[in-house]
Amino acid sequence: ENDPIWPLLESGYGGVLFEGYDKVKEKLYENVEALLASRSDSDAPDVRISWGFLDPVTVAATFEALEIPQDLDILKIDIDSFDLDLLEAILVAGYKPKLLMVEMNPDIPPPIAWSAAYIPTYHHLWDKVKSGHYGASASAWYTLLSRYGYGYVGLEVEDRRVECERCEHNMWFVHESVAV
Repeated sequence: ENDPIWPLLESGYGGVLFEGYDKVKEKLYENVEALLASRSDSDAPDVRISWGFLDPVTVAATFEALEIPQDLDILKIDIDSFDLDLLEAILVAGYKPKLLMVEMNPDIPPPIAWSAAYIPTYHHLWDKVKSGHYGASASAWYTLLSRYGYGYVGLEVEDRRVECERCEHNMWFVHESVAV
């Protein structure tokens, strides 16, 4: 419920939620069930959950098996690891989300372009995530997404001096095909 994408789902968007973190499994299923039950429009797009971790090697086949359209409306990448490699594999496979929300590593300031590289066991290394070794810097995201026709439109950054219910550090991009 505290996810920045959740209001879009509440307003009627559909899609597939990919998750692999067991601690949130029960709550995620409860939230999606309640969301779908609250929809008054029976023609609203479905919201599905695909359980398990994604990786750059298998993501294109997973998207194809789930019949995710190549021109999907929204894609959020927040896996606390090899985020940039995962999104690049999605883009190379021909998917062009209209709106992208990506988690950026706020510990690495511009102009440094850095990202955690994909290795098969990375998502199990939570100690590295806690120490700031995860994701991609703002400059790395900007560099990658500019090559694929995306423009930067916004940034959310947490204030580490205060405790917050939903601390985020995300960048938002829109594809040139829908930019006004």
